[in-house]
Amino acid sequence: MRKWLWAVLFVLLWVKPAAVFAEVSRDTIFLAQEYGCQNSVLMLDDFFRPWTVYEEGAIVINSNMEQACFFTPFLLLASDARDKILAGKEVSLAEGKKVLEPYKQYLVFRVTLFGKYESFADGVQAVIRQGTKTIPSLLVYVIPEPEKSHPVSGVYSTKLFIYIMKDQVNRNKTAVLNLVTNDRRKHNFIFALDKFR
Repeated sequence: MRKWLWAVLFVLLWVKPAAVFAEVSRDTIFLAQEYGCQNSVLMLDDFFRPWTVYEEGAIVINSNMEQACFFTPFLLLASDARDKILAGKEVSLAEGKKVLEPYKQYLVFRVTLFGKYESFADGVQAVIRQGTKTIPSLLVYVIPEPEKSHPVSGVYSTKLFIYIMKDQVNRNKTAVLNLVTNDRRKHNFIFALDKFR
């Protein structure tokens, strides 16, 4: 346990938060992979927690609340390493570089939403707002077949992946990920982008 705490402290001190927008160094790849390997035993929600924010109107913070996870390069690398460890595969620096290639132009968010009917997230609209600037999403991918998360109350949950062009976003400003679902509800997630590694 003590080694794990030292490793987390080392990562927090070593990796600069603004690395979300910078080129990823060999050291960062190594640290992210190490984080993923050392924390592979965590449940996925716990693994993602440092990169997760909750809907701005959330009264209670828990896994049953709407949430958005910011997939920084560090988290993409850590997640890949976690998956490889759990599958009994080798984690390597070369593979780490390949993991980032498809995402290098984008900010990627995974969002969990809740609604009262199965198709509530069909046609969801997503943008990033920074002050008066609005940046549209390039792609919103809704994972098929929403789950009925609360069978008694009839509430459905769904997960979406949202891609935003990285070069349109100011890394020094807070970003509000704004979604509007087809039930006309607004969902806002506030990210202090420069605080994420």
